[in-house]
Amino acid sequence: MKILFVDDEPAILRTLQRTLRSLLATNQIDFESNPLAAIARLSETDYDLVVTDMRMPGCTGVQVLEAAARRNPGGMRAVLSGYSGEDEMAQAVPYAHFFIAKPFEPAAITELIARTSALASMSLTDDLRRRLGGLKALPPVPKLFATLSRALEEHKTSLADICSILSQDVALVAKLMQLSNSALFGGGARVVRIEQAVQLLGTRILSGLVLQHELLANAPLAPGLNAWRERLNQESLAVAELTVRIARHCRLDAALRDEAAMAGLLHDIGHLVMLTEFQDADQLPALLQSQHGDVLCQHEEALIGVHHGWIGAYLLRLWGLPQSMVDAVAWHHHPSRSGIPGFTTLTLVHVADALVTERNGGEGRFDEDYLCAIGCLDQLPTWRGLSES
Repeated sequence: MKILFVDDEPAILRTLQRTLRSLLATNQIDFESNPLAAIARLSETDYDLVVTDMRMPGCTGVQVLEAAARRNPGGMRAVLSGYSGEDEMAQAVPYAHFFIAKPFEPAAITELIARTSALASMSLTDDLRRRLGGLKALPPVPKLFATLSRALEEHKTSLADICSILSQDVALVAKLMQLSNSALFGGGARVVRIEQAVQLLGTRILSGLVLQHELLANAPLAPGLNAWRERLNQESLAVAELTVRIARHCRLDAALRDEAAMAGLLHDIGHLVMLTEFQDADQLPALLQSQHGDVLCQHEEALIGVHHGWIGAYLLRLWGLPQSMVDAVAWHHHPSRSGIPGFTTLTLVHVADALVTERNGGEGRFDEDYLCAIGCLDQLPTWRGLSES
């Protein structure tokens, strides 16, 4: 890979060099203290990853990010800074995929490079990679989700710690309580405390709910799209619930069930990015047309060159979520194209999504070739009954 670090503090660049010395032999890693010289480098080299400070003499980090985006829209861009104000960060958001605060842990830098490598390994055409990387509406990792993820990775984190994090968002707590008291998750016992909800839902589904909630709540959509936002929320919750119902009926293990539920919550998140990106464009009315399956994906590709499944998958891969979830989001309308064998998270999300569309009065488009190939086509009537019940 080709990586460029831009920072006017020599000590920071030396720290980065020490952190990455094991990668220098196999990657082109350049370090630049002059932001104007960095922009000159960008005119000559397509970097896979550009990491810049924000406040530097002669040029801002936003200008470096803009130059990187123009030169290589499909490349990754990150901010590494300790002094950025709200206005500066707002200017950087359309161009930066990651934000790392100073002082930083070496692991944050190596993880950033690992995520860039994972994105580079996605089987995308150069044109599709440029389109996805150039979307200004791709949001950074939501703050509450990032805080929760870090807490869950630490073995010493207690239930009280998790509840304290969640309690920062009253609307989120309300959603968690509503879902944990649903017939599917509640099991008959009324949940009245957030501690009960966390224990009942489990960390994987909890993480998915937090991520989906923050994305929907923070998306800068026009007021006229609020009804669409709520419909997306309800449909995503319905798909997640149905994946769990089908997984339990099939006696699948809890890990696959919970992963499918999280993928179900996030399977249409590409729609949110797409509408945020194009809400002021002529394509908006056409993008809001009610369609499903391959027809919908073909319609989106004709309008803007990429469909919502790939946008969502790209975003999840950007944030380091498991490949099985990325695959489920990317291919949930046409799983036969994925080449993934057997009954997986993708199967559950594809079937649940089509059944929820059908239940809501739409045309649920099932990939029957795929279901036949994995030996599940005859289960469709049973799964339809689970949806209708």
